[in-house]
Amino acid sequence: MNEMGKNNQEILQGAAVELKLDSSQLYIFSPLLQRGVDVYGQVGVSITEFLCQQIGASPEYVEKRIQTIFLNGKPVDDEDLAILSDGDTLALSASMPGALGATMRKGGFFSPLRYQISHTPEEKTPTVVDGIVTLKLFNIILKELAGLVLSRGISVDGGPLAELLARQGEVFWKGLREISVDGKIVDREEISKVDWSGRNVLVKVEVTDASLA
Repeated sequence: MNEMGKNNQEILQGAAVELKLDSSQLYIFSPLLQRGVDVYGQVGVSITEFLCQQIGASPEYVEKRIQTIFLNGKPVDDEDLAILSDGDTLALSASMPGALGATMRKGGFFSPLRYQISHTPEEKTPTVVDGIVTLKLFNIILKELAGLVLSRGISVDGGPLAELLARQGEVFWKGLREISVDGKIVDREEISKVDWSGRNVLVKVEVTDASLA
């Protein structure tokens, strides 16, 4: 292997990927965001504080737009009282259709029917520490929050990330302004040779054609 090839190989073993991408291409990350991505930040805070102060959503958006919240698989009725802990899984959705959607909606008319499975806020005073929250986004919430979440940065399994990039066609690559690994710019051919199976990769996306609301 020549020196240039060796340097490229060393670059591609990195664990931090940054993309400059048109907002129209953010949808490619939908499978990862639905499956769940790790977000590093402070825990010991309420869901509202996490989404507003760390993700960048507005309080009005959290209150009115996010109508279904699951914390570790349990429906949440009050995002101001539900406290996140290290390793928690937080799933967010708009209103889901049908009777199930009405029952799972936070603070809805039918929420008392599921009291046995609902999240119960802890009474102890939480301690704010650094931690990881696995975040899952669905339906319109995924579309609206993807830019904020990706611009902040996520951690994902390298295998699915490499598979995701390998599946993209010319439209995606034309919308991709730049991709770098550990601060080193790489091209399409180089990134296609990456083998990150079993490794965590930090991914950050800069939207190049629109501001994030």
